[in-house]
Amino acid sequence: MSMKHFKEEFAEMKQLCESEQYIREIDATWEQLSKNPIILYGAGAVGVDVASTLMHYGIKVLCFCDKYKTGIQKDTGLPIVSPQLLLTEYKDAMIIISTIYYADEIKNELRSLGISKNRIFAKFFLNIHTLNPGDVYSILDGYERAYGLFDDMKSKKVITGRLKCYMTMKPLIPVHMTPLAISPLKSQYFEKNLITLRKDEVFVDGGMYTGDTADIFVNLTNGEYKHYYGFEPDGENYNKATINLANRSNMTLVKKGLYSSVKTLRFNDNFASSSGISVSDGGSIINVTSIDTYFTGINPPTFIKMDIEGAELDALKGSGQIIRTYKPKLAICAYHKLEDIFTLPELIKKYRDDYKFYLRHYTNSLNETVLYAV
Repeated sequence: MSMKHFKEEFAEMKQLCESEQYIREIDATWEQLSKNPIILYGAGAVGVDVASTLMHYGIKVLCFCDKYKTGIQKDTGLPIVSPQLLLTEYKDAMIIISTIYYADEIKNELRSLGISKNRIFAKFFLNIHTLNPGDVYSILDGYERAYGLFDDMKSKKVITGRLKCYMTMKPLIPVHMTPLAISPLKSQYFEKNLITLRKDEVFVDGGMYTGDTADIFVNLTNGEYKHYYGFEPDGENYNKATINLANRSNMTLVKKGLYSSVKTLRFNDNFASSSGISVSDGGSIINVTSIDTYFTGINPPTFIKMDIEGAELDALKGSGQIIRTYKPKLAICAYHKLEDIFTLPELIKKYRDDYKFYLRHYTNSLNETVLYAV
């Protein structure tokens, strides 16, 4: 596709985002919310992001609600209450389900408690960002270059869909206006029409978390693979993974992060799936390594997955030799930084120009956009 085609797509999208009807529909939802106190159901990383975004726009959040947590959410200072209190102490509050995975289940649980469906905001697109149009224009050239790197229209629509989110200055978008085509979550990292798993697969799981992707990999291969390497610097996550994967064969779990070189870094840990490298003086100290260094003298990876909370570009810089020599399949998260959409494929293309690139998106938020290179 030509550069002109991207400009036409962006012009049409910009016109839509600025249209009276589009603004009126989103504002109607927001007006309904703004008239009542707001509670966020889900005190995890997504909930914290939603709370921060709402506060950025001057919208007050009373508290979080969570079935499994109590006390005070440390990042926001907001209390965490039980679902039962939504019927008594907070009976006038609107409830935004601030999780990307279990919206339907939570909605059904709330309804079974006797909470009116009119109080529950579920399955909206969680447009969690604090950008303004000026921020969008500052990276537009990069998105235009990225648009030209993808051959299939679904990938191009992910690019323009993310831009549509950035141009929409409200945190909730009604479901019928969802800007991104959402693929089934169960196919994340392993899209059948893009990824073919072999019996001699050497799989690198960058951002192992507690072993969830490892389980999916083993099931998809029916246990027939050469080796699995899981890299996880967060101590709590690593310990859970060692327990969860204890009976699996041909697995090496590494308590290190992936980066451009071997060194130590500061790390914000204990954020579950959102733990990541710290740019401040806080956090703990972790060891990191590069894929090129770690796989010196041993069987190289045939498939590399990365979900490492913004360190993907640095980790790819430490994988250049492996990528140039062996051309492993790649499934790299491309949503942690605004520029990931273009910096990640451009770096990979510098290593080898025979990769084909694809983008797929997996949640009702801006999280979980994956770049495939095959």
